[in-house]
Formats: sequence, structure tokens, C-alpha cells
Amino acid sequence: MGHLKTSTFIVDDESHAAQLLQKLLEPFPLFGNISVITNSSVAFTEIVEHQPKYLFLDIEMPGMNGIQLAEKLKQLAPYTKVIYVTAFERYALDALRQNAFDYLLKPVDRAELARVVEKLLTNSEPKPVNGQRKHLLVRSNEGIYQVAEDDIVYLEADCSYTTLVLNNQPNILWSSNLGKIMPLLSENRFIRISRKHMVNRLYISFYHAKEKYLLLKTPEKDYQLKVMLKVHDLKELMSV
Repeated sequence: MGHLKTSTFIVDDESHAAQLLQKLLEPFPLFGNISVITNSSVAFTEIVEHQPKYLFLDIEMPGMNGIQLAEKLKQLAPYTKVIYVTAFERYALDALRQNAFDYLLKPVDRAELARVVEKLLTNSEPKPVNGQRKHLLVRSNEGIYQVAEDDIVYLEADCSYTTLVLNNQPNILWSSNLGKIMPLLSENRFIRISRKHMVNRLYISFYHAKEKYLLLKTPEKDYQLKVMLKVHDLKELMSV
């Protein structure tokens, strides 16, 4: 897949169509490093591992079709924006029902692509107003907490629950799984380092490349967490 972190995937069983779309996307800097995959099952594994920002996804493919693939990715790659690319306009409604970001019809029109690019640029993550910190409403068995995002050191998944480890505060057991929580978090603030853990980059102090763990430091305590990402992928995430 190359040394650089992939920002965009094109998944289409027709390699010629995928390569044409890749040429159309390359002039736009926001798409970064673009990878083409012609098998939907292979694409699923690669997308979960690399967590691309954008996914241009064909619908009619042998085996697992595009809509089925997007459904499987909802919780495993929640930050990836899906743009369906299809030759059949009848799929447009299905695409929108699947919470796709948008769709394009084949052959892809440059003006329509420009429209999607503009939409992507204007739908970037909103910034806090007047320097206010983002807060989350966290439901636990005891009640509902209001937690400042900056105070979350890391999140630890445990089946249907997620533990919030907080800076200088007692931990909170959130009555929701990590997959449902991830879309609520600021995309550029948190890094998923394994299936179990997601960390706040504010607290990252050290990465041990040989033993593959992160050291998170707070004024009261240090935490050491195992990293399951490849080294270059972690470096790319930490540099965002």
C-alpha cells in the first residue's frame, strides 16, 4: 500500500474505471495519497487498518457489494466519508439512506466532482466558538455526566461499555460501546491505537518503537498502553 498513510481509497472491481477516477482526484490536494482496490473483501481489511479520510465506493461488485461494505465499516471506520460511484442512478436513494456523504454517477463528470470536493471542504469539523471547550454528555448507570473532551486521557472498550480515564478525576463507565462513541469525538484529537484503546493526543508523551507502547502523562499519573498500529501509520496519525 506504500509507505505514506493513505488518505483516500477507490474501491471498484473495474480497474479501468478506478484508474480514471484516480486521475480525476489527483489534482485535488485534500485527497492525499490515493490507493485503488478492486476487491471488496480486501478493501474491508485495508480500510479498517488505514482509516482513510475518504472512500470512493462502487456499488455493483461481485461478492460483497458497496452498500454491504459500507454497512460493515460504519463502526470500524466511522470517520471515513463515503462517496458512492455508480453507473446506475436508481442506487442514489439507497446511497443516501446509508448515510453516504454523497454519490457520483459514472462516467464521473468533472463539474459534479468539483461539487463534491466543495462539499467536502465546507463540511470540515467545526471549531469551538470563543475558545470554549467541547463537552460530551456521558450516560452511566448512575446518571448523566458532562465531560470536557480535553479531560479524557484515553478510552477503553469493554464489550457494550467504555471506560473514560480522566485527568485528575474518577473514571466513568460510559453505557455505550466505543464504536458508537468514536463519531462524537473530535477527529483530530483522538487516535485509535488498538481495538480496545483510543487515546487523546494531548497526553501522549513518548512512544517506545521497539516494545510498541505509548506513554500518556498527566500531573497525577502516567499510563502505558500497547499500540497495535504499524509504526509509520502511528507517526502519520500523531502528526495530524
